Amino acid sequence: MYSMINKEFVKIITILNEIDFFGTEKMDYKIKKNRLILKLKVLPGANKNYIDLVKNNELIIKIKAVPEKGKANKELINFLSKLLKIAKSEVNIVAGKTSRHKLISLPETTVIFLKNYLTGN
Repeated sequence: MYSMINKEFVKIITILNEIDFFGTEKMDYKIKKNRLILKLKVLPGANKNYIDLVKNNELIIKIKAVPEKGKANKELINFLSKLLKIAKSEVNIVAGKTSRHKLISLPETTVIFLKNYLTGN
């Protein structure tokens, strides 16, 4: 089911499991084939692109683009790739391309950056 991952990565995931990022709820995620799979809720039409909070175990991301002809998905991928300093090709929408609720696949190396960003470290 899950591929073998290194010990450092297991430590990071354990830390992520224990963090209540915003004092509300824990973020739902999985590790599959050395990729981090996150549940997102994307809210288009915001005044700027930003990560808002965790609600119902989903990371809420607000995006400036409108949800038409894939514009919001494209902007989401651009936003996450710039934020995480990874190639756009490394950000994959696994499920929910036409929904606000999405599953996003990211490389395992983004876990440390995401943890530090969300906790303010």
